[in-house]
Amino acid sequence: IVMTADFVFERCHVNGWQLWAGCVAALLMGLNAIVMEFGTKAQAYGAGTFLTVGAFRFAVARPTIFRSAATGSLAGAAAACTLLTAPASVVLLLRTAWQRRWSDAAALLAGAVVPMLPVLISLVRAPYQTWFNLVRYHTSFRYVGWTGATANDLHVLMSWVDSGQALLLGIFAVAGLLFIRRKSDWSPAQRSQFYLAAWMAAALGAEAAVAHPTFPQYFIFMVPFLAMPAAVGFCEIARQIGR
Repeated sequence: IVMTADFVFERCHVNGWQLWAGCVAALLMGLNAIVMEFGTKAQAYGAGTFLTVGAFRFAVARPTIFRSAATGSLAGAAAACTLLTAPASVVLLLRTAWQRRWSDAAALLAGAVVPMLPVLISLVRAPYQTWFNLVRYHTSFRYVGWTGATANDLHVLMSWVDSGQALLLGIFAVAGLLFIRRKSDWSPAQRSQFYLAAWMAAALGAEAAVAHPTFPQYFIFMVPFLAMPAAVGFCEIARQIGR
C-alpha cells in the first residue's frame, strides 16, 4: 500500500494534488475487499503482491545494473511464490529490453533466476514430477472431476459487473490513463511509467482470467497497478466537478 501511494505521490501533478492523489491510491488499494481478505492470509497473495509492486518500483527508478537485477530478483521471487505473478517478469523484461541497454535486460534476467534456483534444481533432479506439479496439473487436471468449472469461470469473470469497487477502480483507471495521455505538462517518462502499470495490470489480469478454474482472489495482483492511474483519474474528476 505504501509503495503504491508513494509512486503516485512522487509522480502525480494534478494541480498540486500530489498528497491527495497518494492518499487516494492508498485507499483504493488498502480498502479493496479482495486485498483486505486475501492479502492478509497466510497464503501467497500478500507476498506476491508485495514483491510484484517492489519489482515495479525498482523498474521505474533511475536505471542501474543493480536496480535491474533487483527488479528481476523481486519479480522472480513473486513468481516463485505463485505463478499467477509470472507475467510481471515478462512485462518488466520486455520493457527493460526495449527502453534500456541489453546489459540491464541481462541483469534483470539473471536476477530473476536466483529466487527460482530451488525450482530449477528440482527440475533437474525430478523433471517429470516438477513439470507436472508446476505446469501440467494446472493446465490439464485442475478442473477434472468438477463439472461446474466452466460455469464458475464465467461467473467469476462477469462478477465485476456486480462489484461497485471493481467498477469504480476500472472507471477511474481508464479516466486516469486518458487524462495522462492528453495532459501536456506530463513528461514522457511519467506517462510511460503509468502506462507500464496499466500493462502490468492487463498481463496479470489475463493470467488470472485464463486459469481454469479461476477465482476472484486471483485478480488481487491487478489492484495496485490499477490504483495508480485510478488515483489520477479520481483527482482529475474531483477537480472538474469542484470547478
